[in-house]
Amino acid sequence: GGVGQHIVRMLKAHDVPVIVGLDLRSSPDTEGVLHVQGSVTDASLVADLIAEHSIEAVVSSVMPDLRTAPAPAYQASNVDGVRTLLSCAKEAASVHSFVHISSIAVTNHHIPSHAASEQEPLPPPETY
Repeated sequence: GGVGQHIVRMLKAHDVPVIVGLDLRSSPDTEGVLHVQGSVTDASLVADLIAEHSIEAVVSSVMPDLRTAPAPAYQASNVDGVRTLLSCAKEAASVHSFVHISSIAVTNHHIPSHAASEQEPLPPPETY
């Protein structure tokens, strides 16, 4: 998705040697990026990718389209999938960092010129 593309550009700009993207949708490989079609809930796939490519850092930007994804898809990706990524990263000797990027939908992003803070209450569930 769009967030993932920005992450890849940033990693490339910092000369990260191995970038592996895992997505439910297929994407063609691009220079310096291996795109793998699969699910973050597939622990065997995630563990194999980490081991095969000696992944040192996992950047999770798992987020289905909140406007169209049914609740089970959200649960599968954002809860079960992130749990799988964390578990596989924890078990891998090569992984030293884990970064999770959550959805902007958990903030009151629909309020113009609104800066969210940790002290702010969550918006109603129907907005995310």
